[in-house]
Amino acid sequence: MEKHGIPIAVATLNKLASIGGGPLMTYSGRIPLYHVDDLDACGRTTMALLSARY
Repeated sequence: MEKHGIPIAVATLNKLASIGGGPLMTYSGRIPLYHVDDLDACGRTTMALLSARY
């Protein structure tokens, strides 16, 4: 998501993983893994939502 100018902390991804609303993920044991394409898609969606607000 940083590729799209959206700085995001690991803690934020952890929170989104627990409450929903973040990028798609799969688990390797207890560790969530994010595919690059899913992170990009989430970044594009976030940018679109922010653009619609302003």
